[in-house]
Amino acid sequence: KVTLTRKELSRMFGKLFIARTQVNLHSDILDEPDFLWDNDYWEETYEKMGEYLDISNRVDLLNKRADLIRELLDVIENQ
Repeated sequence: KVTLTRKELSRMFGKLFIARTQVNLHSDILDEPDFLWDNDYWEETYEKMGEYLDISNRVDLLNKRADLIRELLDVIENQ
């Protein structure tokens, strides 16, 4: 049995929400930098680097893990 208070659960939900927001909204990791709008020369290099680092798939994986954590917290909350 999990013994978390409502306050502790609320904090966990809040931390999860903040982490997900940072990954999807506040980080510019998926956006093309403004620098490339003026410098087409570097665009292909930037795209290849993103593919090499597998950025899009990593963000998707983080979101899937956040979904799983959210589901687990929902289960705990409804115990």
